Amino acid sequence: DDTYLRAESAVALGRTVNPEYSDDIAVFLRNLNLNIGLEGGDKDSEVLALAAVLALERFRQPVGFTPLFFASIGWYSKLSTVRVQATRVLDSLVDDPTEILRDLLRLEGVLVVKLEALEAEARSNAPSAGKASIAAEAIRQGLINEPTVATDRSTLSIMRQRGMEVLIENGPSDPWVIEYLEEIM
Repeated sequence: DDTYLRAESAVALGRTVNPEYSDDIAVFLRNLNLNIGLEGGDKDSEVLALAAVLALERFRQPVGFTPLFFASIGWYSKLSTVRVQATRVLDSLVDDPTEILRDLLRLEGVLVVKLEALEAEARSNAPSAGKASIAAEAIRQGLINEPTVATDRSTLSIMRQRGMEVLIENGPSDPWVIEYLEEIM
């Protein structure tokens, strides 16, 4: 039941670099991100989340990408460094996170998460073609989603604008990207 012992156990599992444990640690971090089944409070949850992030860093398995993504934008305190460490690990976990982030952009219902997926792709080591395709998808999402409150309207505007910036930086690699640009005009 000791939080620090549990955290050290997660880090120790990560040190084994045995991918057999990566699924369990990824689910553990996902549950922490959602605050599922936690009785110890935020401080204990943050200690455990940081340990899970460090373990997933050692495993270097794609299964950890989505829980790390949500930890990087999650509820964690700035004092705990969970978000900073999750972002650091996230940015180097996979060579090309384009497909994972495309799924988040398409399927996630929260607009801020869609915007964060675009930002994660822009920071990543993905090839320019992948970044351009994610930027085009972000622009598309910015066009097809209807704002329900003022903050949604602002987020959609930022997503379209940031998508254009990423697209300009990386160039439209496919002709279909131009269709999205024409739709904006």
